[in-house]
Amino acid sequence: HDLIIMARGAEKKASQAKSVAAKTYFPILCGTNGLYAVVRCLVGFSSLNWFTCMRAASMALSSYTMYGFVIEAAAQNNAGGKNAQIAGSHYFDIYALVSFVQILASVEFLIRGTEYSWYLTLIVPAFAAYYGGTFVFNNFIKGKEKDDEEEER
Repeated sequence: HDLIIMARGAEKKASQAKSVAAKTYFPILCGTNGLYAVVRCLVGFSSLNWFTCMRAASMALSSYTMYGFVIEAAAQNNAGGKNAQIAGSHYFDIYALVSFVQILASVEFLIRGTEYSWYLTLIVPAFAAYYGGTFVFNNFIKGKEKDDEEEER
């Protein structure tokens, strides 16, 4: 009986955390995507091309996806999940990076008429490659070397 009460309490805390996180991050999501859309479609309509539209769509999709992950991680963190906190920080980092890049690209386009700031989003696959390479090295290459050393003894 006590476990059911505790589970309901954790569920309620998670729901409240989701609500608070959604109220915090949804305006950022709408604001950054809206600013970029207004600047590129209204001010820079003549320079729109397929690549610009695809980049805007991919940035909007990735920020919306990360928004969902950030909301879920906030709920799990409040319910006491330690692993969610680690994953949630990565989700938030990507969400913040994409939001920052969209604002920076809008300002850069207004000032210079160019958009090179989106190259900052290449940090994400660079980190993925780094962590993937570290995982492969530590678990397969370095691990194989240790096995070979133990066999020689």
